[in-house]
Amino acid sequence: MSEVLLFGGTSEGRELAQFLSEMSVRTIALVASCYGENMLSETDFLQVRVGRLNEDDMLRLFKEEHPRFIIDATHPYATQVTANIKAAVNRYLTPDSEQRVKVKTTTDMSPTAGKSLSLLKVERPPSRTYQGVRYFEHIETLLDYLNQNEGKVFVTTGSKMLERYVEIENYQERLTLRLLPSVASLTQCLKLGFSPANLIMMQGPFTRELNLAFLRRDDYRFLVTKEAGARGGFNEKIAAAQELGLEVLILKRPQSDPGLTCAKIKQILKEAYQ
Repeated sequence: MSEVLLFGGTSEGRELAQFLSEMSVRTIALVASCYGENMLSETDFLQVRVGRLNEDDMLRLFKEEHPRFIIDATHPYATQVTANIKAAVNRYLTPDSEQRVKVKTTTDMSPTAGKSLSLLKVERPPSRTYQGVRYFEHIETLLDYLNQNEGKVFVTTGSKMLERYVEIENYQERLTLRLLPSVASLTQCLKLGFSPANLIMMQGPFTRELNLAFLRRDDYRFLVTKEAGARGGFNEKIAAAQELGLEVLILKRPQSDPGLTCAKIKQILKEAYQ
């Protein structure tokens, strides 16, 4: 059995995985892709598993491992994964009850069967607000805006939304995509009709200077990005785009339940295991 189940191949997830391993706490890190796996090193106390889990898969894992802590360190935009984790935790804690407990983020929950479990959700600090940029609540309105305005687009929103960008007129010529280096992402891009010449597959975060170099490679009018926070190199990206006079289009972070900073979660774990 493992003491901790850690969801997420984010920078916060990697930081917490290393922290737990150094404290000799048996942990399973669950990541969605081989890229996430390659960013983590297994140890005597850290096991890495790859693959996307649905709610039922998660519940089955919880029953097998009986963890003390479940940590949701998934990306701020991975709303479905977060919802699945919360639902599976509720089912694990109250298997015979129609009424589900409300998942808390800081305290132990001890329903009927004597189970004690804490669900800790990482909350990435919000990005600073910029003047002179356009914010969009939904991808649909962002795509509509690009269809109503001509010009080349530098896209940095990741692989999850690739299929939506084919809705942009002349997307093969207009769009350049910057993505994490993944065989799956590359295959998907090529199937969707994107040219290899318009694909940049590199691991970030990127400095302002490197962003400037990318944005100078073509006559871009727009930068499209997510509100990923400082850890994702968000500020450097915006600074470079504004220096070159690009119009910045930001897909706002989805609303979510409040969580905890990485530092606070480390404190909770330290108190539990030292």
